[in-house]
Amino acid sequence: LESDVPPRPIPMRALRESRALARAVREGEFDLVHTAHLPAPRHLPVPFTITIHDLRSLSGAHTPFSRRLVAKQVVGHALEAAARVLTVSEFTAAALRDARPGVAERLTLVPNAADHFEPLPRAPQDELLCLGHVEPRKNLELVLRALALDRGLPPVRFAGASRGDEADRLGALAAELGVEARFHGPFEDAELPTLLARCAAIVFPSRLEGFGIPALEALRAGVPLAVSTAGALREVVGADVPSFDPDDPAGCACAIRAALAAPAPPAPPFSWDASARAWFEALPSSGTSGS
Repeated sequence: LESDVPPRPIPMRALRESRALARAVREGEFDLVHTAHLPAPRHLPVPFTITIHDLRSLSGAHTPFSRRLVAKQVVGHALEAAARVLTVSEFTAAALRDARPGVAERLTLVPNAADHFEPLPRAPQDELLCLGHVEPRKNLELVLRALALDRGLPPVRFAGASRGDEADRLGALAAELGVEARFHGPFEDAELPTLLARCAAIVFPSRLEGFGIPALEALRAGVPLAVSTAGALREVVGADVPSFDPDDPAGCACAIRAALAAPAPPAPPFSWDASARAWFEALPSSGTSGS
């Protein structure tokens, strides 16, 4: 359905999206709206369900005042008004239950997956890879400090769009530490198999991950990886993947060494078909007819 809803700024998008959805529901034959982003739509004539990926809206990116405002007006409304709340990991589900105990009976786990691409044969080069947006919560500085501690590790390539001046800041830090960092910039989906095939190993030092699709993509491609113990990463990749504390550059260096020395474990059996079935099966219990 075409609309004139703008993606930015978020307050304008939320206001006009709610109006557009309500109009579409009145004009069509819909009995449920599902959304996967915040703020959740308001004033709908039918129930809505929502997928909560993580609780970054309540993270340290906000001031104490704005964090309280976001918790009450944005997250609070979504969790209280939704007929069903879906989430992608037990990590996020536990955080939701702690933040809003009343949501537990309306909560369903619907994980992500990585069987949306075909891996290429491995042809590793002497280079580490960090996938995803170049932004503070990804904690990419830790990788640079790990390389500074272990000069025998390969250089790192950061593949993803930079948020603000984060790439410039990391580039300056790499120069200061005397380590080699390459900035690939944004990439198309078609480039992903090549990036995964050519890297020696992949590192995920994030401070917050609600699931970690790129980590699962790496396992699907047979790439050795090292992951932070924060968020849902270890839940997704399993206990056999080398891990490290997100504040420990020496531990990160050791985990990278361990990843380089051993083959990647097999990918867990997540699939988008299974996720779609779990999502659909959750809908009838939301109080809708399920159509």
